[in-house]
Amino acid sequence: MIFQVVSRLKSTFCTALFAVSLLVYAATLQAADHQLVDRVVAVVNQEAITQSELDELFYSVREQLSEAYQGSELKEKLLDARKKLLSQLIEDRLVLQEARKRGVEVSDQEVEGRLEDFKKQLPPGQSFDDMLEHQGLDGKAVKQRIHDQLMMQKLQYVEIQRKIVVSPVEIEKFYKDNTARFVAKEKLKVWTIVIPKSEDAVRKGMMDETAKKKAETILEELKKGADFSELAKRESHDSHAQEGGLIGFVARGDMIKEIEDVLFSLPENGRSEIVETEGAYHIFKIAERAPEKGLSLDEVRSQIHDILYRDKANARFEAWMEELKKSAFISIR
Repeated sequence: MIFQVVSRLKSTFCTALFAVSLLVYAATLQAADHQLVDRVVAVVNQEAITQSELDELFYSVREQLSEAYQGSELKEKLLDARKKLLSQLIEDRLVLQEARKRGVEVSDQEVEGRLEDFKKQLPPGQSFDDMLEHQGLDGKAVKQRIHDQLMMQKLQYVEIQRKIVVSPVEIEKFYKDNTARFVAKEKLKVWTIVIPKSEDAVRKGMMDETAKKKAETILEELKKGADFSELAKRESHDSHAQEGGLIGFVARGDMIKEIEDVLFSLPENGRSEIVETEGAYHIFKIAERAPEKGLSLDEVRSQIHDILYRDKANARFEAWMEELKKSAFISIR
C-alpha cells in the first residue's frame, strides 16, 4: 500500500503523509485562510475537501511513483493513488469531526511537545522559523495541524487501541501456524575497502582508471599478506574506514545483488576480488558465517504481538469507520 507507516492503524488524519509532508499541508491551510477560489472534490457533512488539499498531499506520492513507473503504468498507478488518498482524506475528516463532536481536548503543552519533536528532525543548522519563512508557511497553521492530529489520535486510542487485547494463547497459536515465517537469514561478518570513482566517471557511467588502479594495488598488497583492517583505515573512503572497514553482520537482502552474490559465494575467512559498482570499486573480506536458523517463540513473541495487534486494530478501525460513514453525508464531486 502506498501510504504505509508502522504506527498507523488505518487512518489518522493522513498520519502517513503527516510524517513526510506536515508543512506542505500547512500551506493548504494557509491558502484556505486567504480564501482562494478552489474546486471542491468532496463534501463530508458540509465540510469541503478541496482540489488543492488533495494536490498538495498528492505531490510527494506523485514524485515517488514517477521515479518507479512510466507511461500507461504510471498513469494507472497515479489514478489509483489519487482515489486512495481522497478516500483517506474523507475518512480523516470523519474522524476529526467525531473528535470535535465528542469534545476531545488537546492542551497547548501537548502541541508544543509534538512541535519540538518535529523540530528535532530538522537538518543541523536549520531553524524551524527559517524553514517556515523559506517555504512561505504560517506557524499557526502548522500548530493547528498538530492539534487536529492529536485530537484524532486520542479518539483513536479510546475507540481502537484501548479495546484491543492480544492473549498469550493467540501468540502461541500464531507461532505454531507460521513457524516457517520466523527464520533468521544466513549472515556474514563483513569488512570492506572502498575506492570511489570520480564524479565525472560516475556521471558518465564510465570506468575510472585511476581509482581502479588504486584498488588493484591494494588487492596486490592484500595478496602479499597485508592486514585488511590497516589498509582499510589508510586507504578506504567510506563510513566504515575508521573501524578497519568493518560493516558488521550482513544478511541476504541487505546489500545490492551484485555485491550480495559475491559475498555469499566466498568461503569463510575469504576475500573477494575487486567488485565494481556504479560509484566505486570494492574489496570485501568475510569471517564468521551465521547459518539460517529458526527463531524460538521467545525470540519472536513481541513481533507476533505487534502483528496480531495491528491486524485487530485495522479490523476494528474498518468496523468503526463503517459506522461513521453510515451516519454521515459524503459526496464525491
